[in-house]
Amino acid sequence: MPGKPKGKKQTDLESSIKRPARGTKSAREPGSKRPQTKKQRRSEPTPTTGAEILDRFWSLIETRRSVDFLPTSHSARLIARGTQRVAKKLGEEVVELIIEAIGGDRPAKISEAADVFYHLMVLLVDAGIEPKELWRELRRREGVSDVVSEALSNSEPEFRDEFPDAQVALVNLGRE
Repeated sequence: MPGKPKGKKQTDLESSIKRPARGTKSAREPGSKRPQTKKQRRSEPTPTTGAEILDRFWSLIETRRSVDFLPTSHSARLIARGTQRVAKKLGEEVVELIIEAIGGDRPAKISEAADVFYHLMVLLVDAGIEPKELWRELRRREGVSDVVSEALSNSEPEFRDEFPDAQVALVNLGRE
């Protein structure tokens, strides 16, 4: 039939949208960016370290905790239910990881571990603890043996005399 478009039929809404002619630019606000396609979003550089990924996750959860996101965000709904519910959910995820660690396959362990990290980030957002505070504490603990740390904190003079380098290392870590 002449004049009938081939292919997909347009709805009334689609036909009412005016599109620029081919080869011309659409009218946008000055300085605004063209919306990205899914393919373009996927090709953006992604964080390269685990800490960068968790920092980004924390920021996203922090942004979505507002009431505006309650209908669409699991994080917002969980935080709105209170700290006790957030902590309980993290505990549930840890138990699921333990179960998979004992008898699950590798993909299940990875999936459950990711759930634990996500819910830990929700707990940190709820508590107002930024990832940089966590990274600082982990750096402080890096390379410190629990046995050495405990022995030095108990102020055992004979141990401190026997291992002076351990004492110096702990003192230096405490200054950071």
